[in-house]
Amino acid sequence: MGYDVYVDGECADRLGSASAWDDAATFIEKHTPANTPLRRLAEGGETDEPREAGAMLANLLRQHRPGPDVLHTLRRLHSLLKRGNHLLISDGVIYEP
Repeated sequence: MGYDVYVDGECADRLGSASAWDDAATFIEKHTPANTPLRRLAEGGETDEPREAGAMLANLLRQHRPGPDVLHTLRRLHSLLKRGNHLLISDGVIYEP
């Protein structure tokens, strides 16, 4: 099972496997300060500041070199962050309290 990536409410891409996003999110969390657009995306799977998150991701990739699978996922994510005003990464499951 993979994750769908929504840009401005439209499904824009599908990350091939759950572990692809999980590994990329772990890399971001490890190397990014708390309470930033990119970190919030990694922790919650959503951002209303995709351009800021994209700029942070570009800087992160200049400073740190992830493994090839994580790098591939982060490059795909970076291209999606440039497309709209809201980005959501979802496993398709609806959680209700």
